[in-house]
Amino acid sequence: MSTRVLLCTDGSPPAVTAIKRGVELFGHDCFFTIACVTDEPDPMSLTGASGMTGPDMTVEEYEEQIVQSKAGAATALDEAQTVVGSANSETHILSGEPGPALCQLAVDLKVDVIVVGSRGMGVVKRAFIGSVSDHLVRQAPCPVLVVRD
Repeated sequence: MSTRVLLCTDGSPPAVTAIKRGVELFGHDCFFTIACVTDEPDPMSLTGASGMTGPDMTVEEYEEQIVQSKAGAATALDEAQTVVGSANSETHILSGEPGPALCQLAVDLKVDVIVVGSRGMGVVKRAFIGSVSDHLVRQAPCPVLVVRD
């Protein structure tokens, strides 16, 4: 039975580096799942519940942001697929908070290891906006390899 490896990407250089390193370490005999989480707009921006008078964006603008987000994710997955270059792979576009979404995918697919890049944000920035790699290390159901540039 081959090892199932979850490769996480957002299209950034650290993510591409992590994917390359993951393929080098685990080899082409593995089954690779490549996942990207979209950054969708907040639905509250349609209702005006943000404290402003009226909605922050129109329905058309909201839908266009979703389309653009999914297109960006598809591009990131295509680039990652080129790096993997293996017939033993599949891709997934997820939505929601990246850390929990990737953990749930790892559970659903019963992956053996997760490979993720790290941007090296630093303690202060990570404390305010969070870190996907930090979330995965603490919450994932399997080992996590964090690759730094």
